[in-house]
Amino acid sequence: GIIKHLWCVSLFSYIDSKKENVCLARAGMLHDLTLEHNNYVADSTHQKSAAQLARKIGEPLEEIKAIEDHLFFDIVRLRRVPQTRLARKLLLYDALISTQERIVSLENKLKGLFKIEE
Repeated sequence: GIIKHLWCVSLFSYIDSKKENVCLARAGMLHDLTLEHNNYVADSTHQKSAAQLARKIGEPLEEIKAIEDHLFFDIVRLRRVPQTRLARKLLLYDALISTQERIVSLENKLKGLFKIEE
């Protein structure tokens, strides 16, 4: 579910990022917290509401900007990449974890299709 996704992105961000690991890990934990559906299709506004939540609880501005700017679909829709290094890293780690989750989900579905009952 969404909590596992947030934890995985946060942990991967913390482990892999040498310079901004605490700020990036916190952004990883908050980036999809306000996502309404956990169906691997992000709504187009969750990054704004997650950034508002981060602002409300007093997170640093750099982290808030990364959360606002982490949506992969903005690259396609707006034809722009995230503006800060932290946002680009968050986008990368989110994409890696999301891809891994999709592969595992597909594997489980395929296993279910070819399951032989004894």
